[in-house]
Amino acid sequence: MDNAEWEQTNDIFRILQLLSEHGKLTESIWRRFHSNCCRDIWPYISNPVSIRAVEVAEQYISGAASLQDLQSAYINAKSISNAAWSVVESCKIARDSNAWLWPLTDETDEAWVRYCSAQAAAQCAETPSYDVLATTIPDCASSVRPWANARLDVLGVSLDDVQNRSLVEARWHLLENMEKARQADILRKIVPHL
Repeated sequence: MDNAEWEQTNDIFRILQLLSEHGKLTESIWRRFHSNCCRDIWPYISNPVSIRAVEVAEQYISGAASLQDLQSAYINAKSISNAAWSVVESCKIARDSNAWLWPLTDETDEAWVRYCSAQAAAQCAETPSYDVLATTIPDCASSVRPWANARLDVLGVSLDDVQNRSLVEARWHLLENMEKARQADILRKIVPHL
């Protein structure tokens, strides 16, 4: 990949792999990337424990927090994320316990936003092994705005449930791709050149 491709790609996995291949992917860069992605969705991170996890991760980068502080923040934030996931699961349409189908409601959207923002915050404080750095992207952070907005963007369209679901899913994927492009830009600000 040359610098022109580096500037244009929105494939976060590819960017992280390239950084790893060129010896530029460090835990500090990875953590800054995740922290910056959380700051990008900051208005959606409402739980004080999740907020604290991002702040401790940032302090850890600068040397103002210890590894023990970071691990404690992760454990606490992961607990919030797990609780939020339980709420998401309780919203599922009860056809099949393995089905990934949720009703198109405010409650469902809010549950997903709470979970995704809590999980993104927990990831900031995670202490990954080196091989995880190049494969762990802030998927949850890129899902927050789509969950918050996709259904609302197509509200008012009076179609049957199947058509509505199709429209919402299409809008969700479009918004998620826009978020991944934002994340690619965030990473390029941290590491401007390959």
